[in-house]
This record gives sequence, C-alpha cells and structure tokens, in this order.
Amino acid sequence: MHLQYFSRDFFEGMLARAGYEVVHVTGYTHYATLPYLWRKAAAQLPGGFAALLTPLARIMPSALIVPVSFGDVKLFIARKHHDADAAPEQAPDGLGFSHQSD
Repeated sequence: MHLQYFSRDFFEGMLARAGYEVVHVTGYTHYATLPYLWRKAAAQLPGGFAALLTPLARIMPSALIVPVSFGDVKLFIARKHHDADAAPEQAPDGLGFSHQSD
C-alpha cells in the first residue's frame, strides 16, 4: 500500500523546479506469473477461502505471464533543461514549493 500518491501536476512541477521538462508520461505495466497473481488474490479473501484457493496456484502454468496495470503507477520521461545548471529558486520551505494557491 502506498502512503502517498502524487498528482501528475505536482510531479511535473517538482521536475520543473529541479530543471527538467516532461517529455512523456505513460502508464506502467507490471508483469507477473499467473500463480503469483492467484496467490495474491486469494490472500485478500477471508481466512478459510484463502486457505482453500492458495494450493490451486501449484497446478497453474508458471510460464504464463500476465500484464497487470491498475493505473496508479506512471512512468515519467523527462530531460534536463539547457539552462538547468542555474540554481533553482528556493521557497521558504527549502524545497522550492511555495505552498500558496495560485
């Protein structure tokens, strides 16, 4: 479980303040074997069901790879600005964020 999620705007702002420009943003797809996904799904069920379903993972083809994407993980591709060697402006929090709504 994630403790913090960042919005696309926030993350792009962080990159910009660090001297980067976003070139591309896309969803990220994980790949897992079918038995692994089965065990993870079974573990989410109430106790008795999980114990009954988990052993079925042993008879599933372990070579079967399944793409999994819930949309919560993103891949950001960014490049450094040419003028990024200049020191970034620092706000009172020391991180470059103003904490003021514009």
